[in-house]
Amino acid sequence: MAVIRSPWLPMWLLILAALALLAWGLSPPPAEAAEDSYTWGVGRTGPCVVVIEPCGDEPDCAAVVRFANRLVWGATDLPAATLTLDGLAVVVSVDQRDYRTPDVLVVTPPPGYRADPPVIGVEDDGEGVVVIRPVPMS
Repeated sequence: MAVIRSPWLPMWLLILAALALLAWGLSPPPAEAAEDSYTWGVGRTGPCVVVIEPCGDEPDCAAVVRFANRLVWGATDLPAATLTLDGLAVVVSVDQRDYRTPDVLVVTPPPGYRADPPVIGVEDDGEGVVVIRPVPMS
């Protein structure tokens, strides 16, 4: 029995391998959570970032959570992340919305603290701030 070998078969395999590598290289990086920041997406002005920072001179403040929202490609189904600053851990979650709809940041502080406000909507290429405040004990 004669085996017919096509000169095109190796070329098709090379093309498919090249396309797979190209698709892998163009895929957005996964969301990454560090101790004090949460970053995801690829956009022309940079990635989206949520960071927890010291308050500065703000009275009655334990920490500040800043959300730099960028119009990014490929960011969907983001998991919640825990950000910490000097032992204070807050959980942040982001609901990425469609283009021209503000993305929503939800900040959940630990017991004994409150987020002011706990939920904010931030336009693409905009920034939002949530202040973490201690709850007065009676």
